Amino acid sequence: MSVLIIAIAGGIGAILRALLDDAVTRHSRASWPVGIFAVNIIGSFILGAFTYFLSTLSTGATAGWSSELITHIALWAPALTTGLLGGFTTFSTAMLDAVKLARSGRKMASLGLLLGNYLSSLAACLLGVGLAYLVCG
Repeated sequence: MSVLIIAIAGGIGAILRALLDDAVTRHSRASWPVGIFAVNIIGSFILGAFTYFLSTLSTGATAGWSSELITHIALWAPALTTGLLGGFTTFSTAMLDAVKLARSGRKMASLGLLLGNYLSSLAACLLGVGLAYLVCG
């Protein structure tokens, strides 16, 4: 997989993140950065599901699929995981949001955002894996 393709996918992921963050933030009345929170949860769910799906490619769960299709999926996996989803999710922005909350005197909100981001994203990733398990076996 070309580094250029992964970089392009990362750029697309970043654009999607900005669009979703803006849309969620614009329609939310929350006093904390709910857009990035949503982005990280969605991205973690998709990454969990897709990673489990990828693990089934070599286990026979994709019986009946052509070897060419399996090869293409495996070939494009870095562009989708490292590139697209890596550009989409952003824990660095979530950490910056937590620092901003703390600096504005909202230390408990900052701590809640930190813990909420990590725990919710972990739960979303596990749900993604679980859903993929139910679908793929």
